[in-house]
Amino acid sequence: RASVAQTGSISGRVYESDGVTPIEGADVWAAGPDDQYIYHAQSQPDGSYTIGSLPSDTYRVKAVADGYAWEWHQERHSHWEADTIAVTAPGETIGIDFTLDKAGTISGHVYQSDGVTPVANACVNVSSTAPDWNQIAGFCCTEADGGFTISDVPAGNVYVKTHADCQGSHPNLQDEWYANGGSTRDGNQADPIAIVVGETTNGVDFTLDTAGAIS
Repeated sequence: RASVAQTGSISGRVYESDGVTPIEGADVWAAGPDDQYIYHAQSQPDGSYTIGSLPSDTYRVKAVADGYAWEWHQERHSHWEADTIAVTAPGETIGIDFTLDKAGTISGHVYQSDGVTPVANACVNVSSTAPDWNQIAGFCCTEADGGFTISDVPAGNVYVKTHADCQGSHPNLQDEWYANGGSTRDGNQADPIAIVVGETTNGVDFTLDTAGAIS
């Protein structure tokens, strides 16, 4: 008969920033070398979690909870900075703990170049740096009125950029970074946005130009 491939697991706990208070219902995700976060578990009332059914490999693990900044193990704020965690089946890799910081929120609108016509179904992303891209919070898609809200953004200075064609609906719009009083295609001219815990930073608006074509 065919043999069943053995798998391992990753386990740990999710706490608030004090390292003591457990967070229940946090989503903990693991991604293999393909960078796809498909392995998942939720933390229990005591903050504990276990992600099972993991083939032997190396993984990056992140924890996400409402009202808290995303965190990758260990104490990192982006996928690319995360430590890799080895799993050897059928063993259990233990002690992969998280301490999540409280976060803030960003909201704004994406318009066409006239500053009036809304751009719906465009993605907006948060980065810790500019012009280099380093995603540190979830992205969101704009509503019918062009409005968007991104929660769970870590406190401190961040940068925001559009990805208008993420849904395949705006291939002719040029992406821009947020800049005070407008937006810019030059990431070197992007302005940081100060995020305060528990508060919403409003008015992060973009006006996207239409790209030309050569044939």
